[in-house]
Amino acid sequence: MVTNAIIPLVYGLLIGKSNDDYNQFFEKLFEQDNFQPESIMTDFESVEVTTAFGLIANQFDDDADDLLDYFEQIWIGEPRRRGTGRKKCLFDHKLWNIHDRVIAALPLSNNSVEGWHNAFDNRVSISHPDIMKLTEKIRREQSKFEVDTAKILQGHIIKTKKSVIENWMNVLLDSSTHSTHLNWMNS
Repeated sequence: MVTNAIIPLVYGLLIGKSNDDYNQFFEKLFEQDNFQPESIMTDFESVEVTTAFGLIANQFDDDADDLLDYFEQIWIGEPRRRGTGRKKCLFDHKLWNIHDRVIAALPLSNNSVEGWHNAFDNRVSISHPDIMKLTEKIRREQSKFEVDTAKILQGHIIKTKKSVIENWMNVLLDSSTHSTHLNWMNS
């Protein structure tokens, strides 16, 4: 990551959020010429962990049922009784399934993607916009990111809300200015 700015490269409007929907989207994306990113960060949370657990659990005999039940309850999430998905596990997969991201020195969460989605939702300001309104909002968003990209390429640092807050915290916590700030606040 060059800066702390998040700049979307691709916008995808999908009908659903299933594995198949995302697979089809990425297949089309990778068909594009010269599209070979080092990594991809999305809002999709895969079910690979639960699929892998199912394959591994089937290899054990009945003596391991207590261990597998524990692991499923705490780390995977128990299947719902009606067969639709799983209950929430005690420790979310995102907390512990980050090996590849650590090795590649990539962000350990998709919080930036989810943050962008929330900010974009606020800018759109309606739950289900028609295609014309949505297209206009995406165009405005893209224009903003093109300006940000140009600034980054020129060596400027993009100020994010988080970086502004961090700067103020650093000023407040700086020991050399700490007493000056306290005197100012007390006066």
